[in-house]
Amino acid sequence: MKAKLKQITHIRNGYQFRGKIEPFDLVTGDGAAAPLPPGVVRVIQIKDIDEDRRLHAGDLTPVRIDAAPEKYEARQGDVLFLVRGHRLFATAITEPIRDAVATGYFFILRPMSGTILPGYLAWYINQPPFQAELRTYMKGTHQPLVSRKDIENLRVEVPPLETQATIVALEDLRLREQHLLASLRQKRSALLSAISMQAVRGGHQ
Repeated sequence: MKAKLKQITHIRNGYQFRGKIEPFDLVTGDGAAAPLPPGVVRVIQIKDIDEDRRLHAGDLTPVRIDAAPEKYEARQGDVLFLVRGHRLFATAITEPIRDAVATGYFFILRPMSGTILPGYLAWYINQPPFQAELRTYMKGTHQPLVSRKDIENLRVEVPPLETQATIVALEDLRLREQHLLASLRQKRSALLSAISMQAVRGGHQ
């Protein structure tokens, strides 16, 4: 069956910074990392997500914000949906994080329990058919965006949870294979270069 995003997730806006994000210094006098003081959170930015659309939560920038962080909180099990810019995508938060908020470039999708898996939802959003429909709602040219109203009404195919879990596992295998093949290509290239260089040096002996 197909369901609208607003029927299977709770949708919230990320925190809109008014200017440049200014890191908050958490280092104490002895060089140790201090705990987060009140009003300081770790912020998830586009740079924290790699080319495989995986979030690296270990290096999030600490910042001070002037709003209740709970409203913009992102946690394990949420899906971050980037809806501003020319490269729109989603990523599931798969590892535990605390005191973290997403920037206003993202919508935070919290799947309703027992309805849809975060990994499957992110995978589906990133598929070409959904992306093609999504782009019909983009507004602006320099930094196009999709509105929350349009996001809420986009439809997602929702198969049984067992099928969703299988798709997530297959996607993980695809990424692992992709990385292994890339590593193999690099090693093969280095080996061929070394053989060629050895041949050149041998020819001068």
